[in-house]
Amino acid sequence: LDFSKLDNSSLKGINEIDLGIAGENKIENLKLEDVLKLTNNSGELIIKGDNNDKVSLKDEAGKTWSKSGTETIVSKTFDIYSNSGDTSVKVKVEQAITDGITS
Repeated sequence: LDFSKLDNSSLKGINEIDLGIAGENKIENLKLEDVLKLTNNSGELIIKGDNNDKVSLKDEAGKTWSKSGTETIVSKTFDIYSNSGDTSVKVKVEQAITDGITS
């Protein structure tokens, strides 16, 4: 799922994405605006998956992602990313997933 190629105006009310189906699954170019639209401005998105999966968060001018800690949810550990454009927004990525930030 490449957010740079997707008209996500119809994707709303999503607070959790599970990439855990068999094989490699990816979320690419996820921006602050995408998270806000997906979550109906709640600003918290949880992404579950395994070591075959990948997530990339996209930096923009004045809106950069940074890893701000970890959290355990139901015995699974998640990396927490926040964005300088709105520090209340949190993307929680299960640690088994390969994750990172692109510019």
